[in-house]
Amino acid sequence: PATLQGTVIYDRRLHLVNNLAQDGGMFVRLSAVCGASCADLSISKSNGMTSVNRGTAVTYTIAVSNAGPTAVTGALVNDTLPAALAGATWTCSATGGAVCAAPSGTGNISTTLDLPMGGAATFTVSGTVSATATGNLVNTASVSAPAGVTDPNLANNSATDIDNIVVLANLSITKTDGLSNVTAGGPVSYTITVSNAGPEPVTGATVADTLPAAITGAAWSCTAAGGATCTAGGNGNVNTTVDLPMGGVATFTVSGTVSATATGNLVNTASVSAPAGVTDPNPADNSATDTDTITLPPPTGSVLINGGAATTNLLGVTLTLNATGTTQTRYSWNGTTWGNWMAYVTTRNLTMQTGPDGIRTIYVQYRSAAPAL
Repeated sequence: PATLQGTVIYDRRLHLVNNLAQDGGMFVRLSAVCGASCADLSISKSNGMTSVNRGTAVTYTIAVSNAGPTAVTGALVNDTLPAALAGATWTCSATGGAVCAAPSGTGNISTTLDLPMGGAATFTVSGTVSATATGNLVNTASVSAPAGVTDPNLANNSATDIDNIVVLANLSITKTDGLSNVTAGGPVSYTITVSNAGPEPVTGATVADTLPAAITGAAWSCTAAGGATCTAGGNGNVNTTVDLPMGGVATFTVSGTVSATATGNLVNTASVSAPAGVTDPNPADNSATDTDTITLPPPTGSVLINGGAATTNLLGVTLTLNATGTTQTRYSWNGTTWGNWMAYVTTRNLTMQTGPDGIRTIYVQYRSAAPAL
């Protein structure tokens, strides 16, 4: 019989009585008696993965063995493949004196093996996961002893491999306004580009852009290419979905006005996220940020000489200044050589340089606190 299991009863007997058998000089009560033919067949199955991608190849290794003690002729091996595995083929190779009834085949496995004690057979099953498969890929293989052979351990006669079926799509997003500086009170326009490098199409990817408080009066539009679809446009923040086949692109244009009181940096981040059931293999490119320095607008103003008089016979003149967005002024008689910056005042007295009669030009520059000329 096979390796005996049980409890020691007596010492030194040489015969089988009442289901007691000698083993190494001691009595052992058998937990099971196999009879003349007893063979512990076992099977394992794996593709070495926990998840598989739709539309990709997958390969399983099935190992069948006989721990004995009896040789087996015609052990039956079955593997009914899941419908999600297409174009399957298989091969069988034997070691330790084992013999495969069929060296290869297509589709499901239903074949026999001859397995001496210690013999083994290895099946390799290859196929392609359906492009429309969802859920889990579940595959079970089994081995059973032929009639007249008892298997004392049926727990290892089947093996199941379970993989999560992954819908894979590499989404990415970029965002820029093409500037490094923006002016407070001025316009700003961003271009956001969302694309899908595949391999799977995506329905309902979410595109979001929560605009900073410094942008007012924002509106956006979307155009699609490569079979993609998107909402035509909207106002305020972007929070919408796009459908992106592999190679599809959606381009958003977001326009608004920078607040006249804004300072510091204008930071704007947009993101794209895959819908439930879709895995993005590279989430690092799923968000994009544009950062600009906010500058004050250039000051504007006017100059009135001597209250607007057309001529003067004095070197001393009075400038009446009227400017906005300025904190300082400076002056030049030739537009090249300038005096020092001085605090802005609405009236400034200057003395012209001596020289012949004629037209004299006074140049005035205004400067804001930024400073921006």
